Amino acid sequence: LFVWSGFWQLGSGRPPRLGIAGRGDPASAQFYLASLTSPEAFLATTTLVAFTVSRVVARDRANHALEIVWTRGLTPLGWFAGKVLGAVFVLGIGSILLPMLLWLLAFASSGDPGFMATTLPVVPLVILGAVVQTLVVAFLATAVSACAATPNAASILWVVLVAGGSALARVASRMTDWIELRAISPWDAITRTTQAIAGATRWPAVWLKKE
Repeated sequence: LFVWSGFWQLGSGRPPRLGIAGRGDPASAQFYLASLTSPEAFLATTTLVAFTVSRVVARDRANHALEIVWTRGLTPLGWFAGKVLGAVFVLGIGSILLPMLLWLLAFASSGDPGFMATTLPVVPLVILGAVVQTLVVAFLATAVSACAATPNAASILWVVLVAGGSALARVASRMTDWIELRAISPWDAITRTTQAIAGATRWPAVWLKKE
């Protein structure tokens, strides 16, 4: 996002990466959604969750910490909710905090007096979509961790669910020519919900591309 916006310049006089479905325009919802719904975001989120959130419950089980937790008067539901909340804080740094920071920087450095009026209807919906996506991913990853006996097994299960689900949905939609089957993929379903909340429901071109 910082490179696309032009805040970070790579090389001498290199212009920002503009013109990709609005992703180079800080006044566009697609610009902020790039950190949530793009292929780069998919790779980054899947990797981050695989090494952090997806292991938390399984790690407690492997360390026999659950027995100690239950003696402290903490209910299983409260303990699980605490794990989800911790995951939200971890994931929200990149999915919520940084887009907000970039919008503030764009506002501070913009010479356009109408920048605030242009982006004010867009950014709150983007942030709402980011919050929903972060909550869903945190809950799903924590639930996956609760289904595995070891942290390594939980990481593998998460990658299979997300990456494998996306591959299965892609193959199924192309074989049947029914694009709605992309909803089989947890990641695609989550990102489509985020786009709908943010008011950017355009189907990505790669979904419509025919082999």
